[in-house]
Formats: sequence, structure tokens, C-alpha cells
Amino acid sequence: MQPDTPPEPRKSLVGEEYEVEIGPVAHGGHCIARTETGQVLFVRHTLPGERVRARVTDGEEGARFLRADAVEILSPSKDRVEAPCPFSGPGRCGGCDWQHAAPGAQRRLKAAVVSEQLARLAGLTPRRAAGTAPSNRRPATRSPRARSRPGAPASSTPWTPTATPACASTARTTSSRSPTA
Repeated sequence: MQPDTPPEPRKSLVGEEYEVEIGPVAHGGHCIARTETGQVLFVRHTLPGERVRARVTDGEEGARFLRADAVEILSPSKDRVEAPCPFSGPGRCGGCDWQHAAPGAQRRLKAAVVSEQLARLAGLTPRRAAGTAPSNRRPATRSPRARSRPGAPASSTPWTPTATPACASTARTTSSRSPTA
């Protein structure tokens, strides 16, 4: 029996640069692009429709996708603005993902991510996710509290939590104590 030989290490593509057209927004502050050979790039610091020079930050030959930062904006989007944070940009803070986009564009991009995730992972359309799609289910006739207690009578009003006398007296007792006692 031959010992297992470890797979040959693949060449890192970190530092390689590609000029790409930016496509749709993706989860995590990235937009999707493809190299000339069809390799998928998830590129940060970009907006859909831009043409950029992207530098690979993570990935190797044969990988399903690469991660990259836009290091030069060749053709900017109309939604691009100057980022207000001095730490925003390639190789800097990761908390400034959409500061280079106008506020309205940020909302549209984030909504597109949520919509895509709901469709892909849960099979929901935006209308259905918002609860406006017609349903074949009958409306509930019992309150959530009645459902949680077997044998409890149905109520026409929904249950809302309220403070009990025990809770109120405990709050008064603890708040009236002096810090030196």
C-alpha cells in the first residue's frame, strides 16, 4: 500500500491585478466581477457598473473564486462619493464597506443583498418576504398565549406582557436600598 502523498500546493494569486467590469452586489460588502478567463472575483470598494483595476487579496490557482480590492477606479459609478472616513479603502478598515456610495445607493445595495439571500436561501420573493403575498392559510383564531397553554380559552385580543405585582414590588424594594446597606 502506497502512502498518501499530499496534494501539490497551488500557486497563490495574491497580488495579481485584473481590469474588470463590476457586476451585481454580493454579501459582505463585495460586488461580483469576472476575469477575462471567467474566474469569479468578489471585489470590495466598488459599485455595480464600474470598471476597476482589482488586486487579489485571497485565492489561488484553481479556486472557485478570488477575493480582491479595487485599487483604481477606471470608470466610476454615478453613485460614487468621497468616503467620509479616512480609514476607508483598500488595505484599511473593514468596517467602511459602503461609505464610497451615496446614501440612497447604500440602501438599494443592501436591499438587493437581502432580497437575493431570501430568494436563494429561502425561496422567497420580495413580495412574499414582506408578508404581502396571498396565503392559503386560515388566520389564527387564538392568541399566542392561548396556544402556549393547553386548554386555555381563546382570546379575541392578542396577549401583551405586563408587570406582575411581584415584579413591581421587587423593583421598589431593590431601588429603595441605600448603596451603603
